[in-house]
Order: sequence, then structure tokens, then C-alpha cells
Amino acid sequence: MRIFGLGGRVMARLGATTVLIPGGKLLAAFDKGEIDAAELYPPAVDERQPLKDKVKLIYVPGWHQPETVMELIVNKERWNALSEHQRSLIEGACLATLQATLNETAKLQADALAKLAKEGVKIQPWPEDVLTALRAAWGEIAKEQGNQDYFFRTVLDDIEKFREKSETGTSPMPNVKAEPPTSAETESTP
Repeated sequence: MRIFGLGGRVMARLGATTVLIPGGKLLAAFDKGEIDAAELYPPAVDERQPLKDKVKLIYVPGWHQPETVMELIVNKERWNALSEHQRSLIEGACLATLQATLNETAKLQADALAKLAKEGVKIQPWPEDVLTALRAAWGEIAKEQGNQDYFFRTVLDDIEKFREKSETGTSPMPNVKAEPPTSAETESTP
């Protein structure tokens, strides 16, 4: 399977042989039998790729990357050298970009999945036992990574606290006018 990073570690933990193949070489890798599956792009990008002519099954949701988060990283000294007005302009632009992304992404991906389905690609949910195994393997990998990397553990703990508050309704959720995501990323198999 073409997958990398933490998602690749999870798949390897479950027995998959993971390989790193550039996105532009996936079609050839499928043709040559070098891979049986691939994690690639979100559906809106997948839909425009010739890969859909070969790959006829997409599993959702994209468990390994439920959302793409964009970041702007600025050197602290340079940030501090900016005026308050300049910093507020940058922060406003980042917030507007994030809000637009949250508002538009779910519908964009759902529309792409619908178009892929009309073109003969089967869209199928992961079986619950597979999702359970993926979650369990992720828990193991995350714990191992957290034991090796303090920053990773700090971020993961913060995410978990946010999720707990969100599930109990004790923290405000962003004011987003979008359908709930059906898939932010997909895994594809021929």
C-alpha cells in the first residue's frame, strides 16, 4: 500500500507492506502490480486524476487524516518586529482562510465522491471491525510516538482534551455552516 507517515506506521502494524511512491507514478505502480492500494488525495483531487479509470473502490472515511490543517509559521523575532496592525492583518487572513476551508471542504469532498460514484467507482465505508483495528493500532503508535517526542504528546493531549470537551458540549464549537464531513481523505484500492 502506498501510504507514509503515521498512517503508514498504523497500516504496517496491521500487516500491510507500505511503500512510498510519488503520486504521479501511482497509475504505473497499479498497472505493474507493485501496489494493491493507495492513500493519495482528498476526493476532490482524486476525481480529477486518471487513477479513477483503474481504481474502482474507495473506502471512507479517511481515518488517517480526517482534516487538513494549514499553518503559517513565522520566526518569533520577525513576528514580534511586526506592528500590531500588521499582525492583526495576518491573523485575520489566516482566520478567513481557515473559515472558508471549513465551510467549503465537506461539500466539495461529498460532491466529488458522488461524481466518482457516477463514474463507476464504488464508495464504501470501512467495516466497523477494520475501523476498530485501525483505532487500536493508532492508539499504540500514538503512545509510542508520545513517549519519544514530548511535543507530539503535548499536542495529542491537547487534541484529546478538545475532543472530550466537544463531545460533552462544555466548549464552544466553531460557527461553521457546512455539512458534516463524510471524508476528508480517502484510501483507494483497485
